[in-house]
Amino acid sequence: MENSDASVAEWLLDAQRPGTPPIFMADQICAVVALACEDPRESGLAITHWTQWEVVDEAIKRGIIPSISSRSIGRFF
Repeated sequence: MENSDASVAEWLLDAQRPGTPPIFMADQICAVVALACEDPRESGLAITHWTQWEVVDEAIKRGIIPSISSRSIGRFF
């Protein structure tokens, strides 16, 4: 270690990186994946399996994410 006064937490911090900040937070992604693990009939849908488009609609309806594309949902999975 170069500086013995620095705490371990300071050494483990990520450096700033270029680019845009993430659009979706980890907790939102986890909530969407958890939603997809539920039985869609519990949400009042007359289907037995989720499609990406239905997950989009339900995630927005539940307020998990204000807007999202089915393509982003596919990347989560």
